[in-house]
Amino acid sequence: ILTGIHHAYNALRGERTARFTCLESVDDRAVVNALMRFAEQRARENGMNRIVGPMGLSDSIPMY
Repeated sequence: ILTGIHHAYNALRGERTARFTCLESVDDRAVVNALMRFAEQRARENGMNRIVGPMGLSDSIPMY
């Protein structure tokens, strides 16, 4: 999993949102849950109150 914070986007929107992309795991729900918990924890540690994804770390790189 790759996480990031788009500071310019957050400043423009008045948000504190982190993003994630590249979530890859073995076929095990517990592993996916642990990865997401880690991403959420890192977002909180960096002052974010929300995490969204999967999406690009830049608005010019959409992830579908």
